[in-house]
Amino acid sequence: MPEPKMVDTRDTRWQEDYPSYRVQVWHFRGNDPDEAPSLEEYQFDDVDVDRVLEWASSQEAPGMQIVVYARIIMDYEPGLIRLRGSDPSAPETPSRG
Repeated sequence: MPEPKMVDTRDTRWQEDYPSYRVQVWHFRGNDPDEAPSLEEYQFDDVDVDRVLEWASSQEAPGMQIVVYARIIMDYEPGLIRLRGSDPSAPETPSRG
């Protein structure tokens, strides 16, 4: 893991103190790579991220993949920022080395 670096706290323009969180639970059935996984998605409001991550960890089981996002609204548009896991439906992207 790379070492953290000191930053200037003035380098951001906004912050969201009370984001919502989304947890995606992907279910993979069997070993057929052509079979699409099913998806359940949950939203958490007015909770701390630690509680969301705890719940997400409690859902882990073989044949499942968990992805956790912060849900924010910027310029009147909702969006997701991935916090944990990887989205199996997302296109492959180069590694951030």
